[in-house]
Amino acid sequence: MIELDGSHEEGGGQILRTALGLSVITQKAFRLKNIRKNRPEPGLKQQHLSCVKACTEFSNALVFGDKIASQELEFCPRAIKNRQLEVNIGTAGSIGLLFQSVMLPMMFTSSEMKIKGGTDVKWSMPIDYIINVIKPVIDGYCDIDIICEKRGYYPQGGGLVVLRSKSKFKRINFDSFSKFHQYIFANPVLDYGDLGNLMLIKGVSHASKNLQEREVVERQAKSAELILQSVGVPAKIDRVYGKTESTGSGLVLYGIYGNNQKRVGADFLGDIKIKAEEVGRKCSEKLMEILREEVLDEHMQDNMIPLLGLFGGKIKVGKITGHTKANINVCEKFLDVKYEIESNKGFNLISVLSSSKN
Repeated sequence: MIELDGSHEEGGGQILRTALGLSVITQKAFRLKNIRKNRPEPGLKQQHLSCVKACTEFSNALVFGDKIASQELEFCPRAIKNRQLEVNIGTAGSIGLLFQSVMLPMMFTSSEMKIKGGTDVKWSMPIDYIINVIKPVIDGYCDIDIICEKRGYYPQGGGLVVLRSKSKFKRINFDSFSKFHQYIFANPVLDYGDLGNLMLIKGVSHASKNLQEREVVERQAKSAELILQSVGVPAKIDRVYGKTESTGSGLVLYGIYGNNQKRVGADFLGDIKIKAEEVGRKCSEKLMEILREEVLDEHMQDNMIPLLGLFGGKIKVGKITGHTKANINVCEKFLDVKYEIESNKGFNLISVLSSSKN
């Protein structure tokens, strides 16, 4: 059983989410202690139990310690299988955070999930970021549809996202993870060391329908477009209103590079205390800083770490986040690979160049 310390690095839920996904596909059991020890309210919350439940279903796992406020969890997976699941996180629990746990099980099975919760909430990837920035990476390894049927803002949530996957690399066809890893490693390799030339900026400005008279969506988008003119490439931002259970708004922007469609993104949530124009300004400035540095943004940085361990390759990032360091520690234990970090002026290259199983 793999032993993990939940107080490592940032000491939050990222360690659990990554461990769950890797445990399902490797079929390696783990024990996690000190869960979220560095947080004001340590232990498991409903958000984290939803991740445990989904991954339990994917692998028919035996689980111990899966209760609210528990600071220790044992997860013992059995055979991975294709699934049709429905998960209700409750209120505005983040669908983006749940996605981090189920991304790998979805990629390597042919499955369907319906997830209810928050699509656009604090401290997590918004759904438009997942669809437009994360999904194009996954598409190289799995046919996946990610459909936002209803948005969910804080506090009521009530959003609905449907995931449908058809695996190109089927984990269930291999009797051991070692053989599966040999098969998928460097097939194809992930190369985000050089993004190429910036070709286009796109985005989604969204809000609840009750904000339509105040033209919140249009004001967010126009503000961002004015600032993004200085970048020197076309900027196209979609305007979307939707019927939701709570009032809310937000903006997701992303840059598209070269023929390979590599992407980086930024997001900003609206707030009753912040003008729509300010949302547009703050989000566009976040994106422009990332574009100037020519590195992956923090969300991409976190999500690429497990994929590097599985397929090999390299990514170029700025400051390495606590989430990323925690992810590297977990991935090295599950995948028997070594991550190398090469620091240069202003950026870092993170790479996995070989698998110990090859």
